[in-house]
Amino acid sequence: MVLLRERIARRRIGAIEPSLPSPAKCPPAGPDWIHEIKHDGFRLIARRDAAGVRLYTRKGTDFTAR
Repeated sequence: MVLLRERIARRRIGAIEPSLPSPAKCPPAGPDWIHEIKHDGFRLIARRDAAGVRLYTRKGTDFTAR
């Protein structure tokens, strides 16, 4: 469940709702599927506008400087 403050933060940055990974015994088959390996680290959303590129966590925290 997404907290209200997280939704407000996402709206503030104009973010879309990210898809979260889920475990599976094997990946789906077919030409329309793309798979992503989750390495240790951060999952970020990149946003580019007239001010430049900004990086945000899925909860809306600005990670650009880090």
